[in-house]
Amino acid sequence: VDESVKAIGAANTVIWRDGQRLGTNTDAAGFTKAVCSFLGLQSINGMRVAIVGAGGAAKAIAYAVCEQGAIGAVFARNLEKAEEVALPYGFEAYTLDKLTPKWNPNLIVQCTSVGHGSTNPNDDPIPTYHFNGTEALYDLVYNPAETPIMARARKAGCKAESGMTMLIAQAERQHQEFFTK
Repeated sequence: VDESVKAIGAANTVIWRDGQRLGTNTDAAGFTKAVCSFLGLQSINGMRVAIVGAGGAAKAIAYAVCEQGAIGAVFARNLEKAEEVALPYGFEAYTLDKLTPKWNPNLIVQCTSVGHGSTNPNDDPIPTYHFNGTEALYDLVYNPAETPIMARARKAGCKAESGMTMLIAQAERQHQEFFTK
């Protein structure tokens, strides 16, 4: 396995390299490419990034945020799970209710499945967060194209993007791994 798999704890791509199987993970690279394109930046270095969730996707995003030199914090329902994701990278961990504009995130990355397949406004992973219009939201959910949290963020004047661009960037990375190395 490569370094991304060791850090994230999961492989999502297996390739043949020099007659052996190699496990890799394209989540972090896909996220980095997608979010930088979304924000019109080369890097998210120095940005304050709030990671919402503490599952496997959040682990990949925390790895990417750290690799990019951003200031991260993990917000989840369960503090212990948030700590498991945050502490390996020196990030802070909080319960979801601590995510407020006072934390002053430049970017919120929604890493839970809440909102998947739904247009119901109640399917919002951070319903008590009040967008101030200056933060950007990247929702890893890509179905529907606009999730309830994305609609709420846009209504407040925020830029918001679905995870479809990350999915496409991951596929591009997998194609590169399969055919160009």
